[in-house]
Amino acid sequence: MDVATKNYGILTGPAVIVPLIISSLLAGAASEAYSRKWIMCASIIGFSVSVIVNGYAMNFATVLAMRIVLGFALGFFVPPAVSLICDYFPPNR
Repeated sequence: MDVATKNYGILTGPAVIVPLIISSLLAGAASEAYSRKWIMCASIIGFSVSVIVNGYAMNFATVLAMRIVLGFALGFFVPPAVSLICDYFPPNR
């Protein structure tokens, strides 16, 4: 396996999935203590900054760091979003 294939595998797999799993657990607890809409807003800002910086990245380390930030941002978006959707559209409707 060459270096480019290995690096691509890291960027598309563990660099995003591990932070996403960890931050999803933290986001579930944070959603109970803080405003869900503000958690989602911060997550969208983090996601956007990560994507913008990733576009200007000149080396692997920067891309890797931004993929990790992307994973954390995605993890903090999903639990509050699902919770809000369940509040607005209860199953008995």
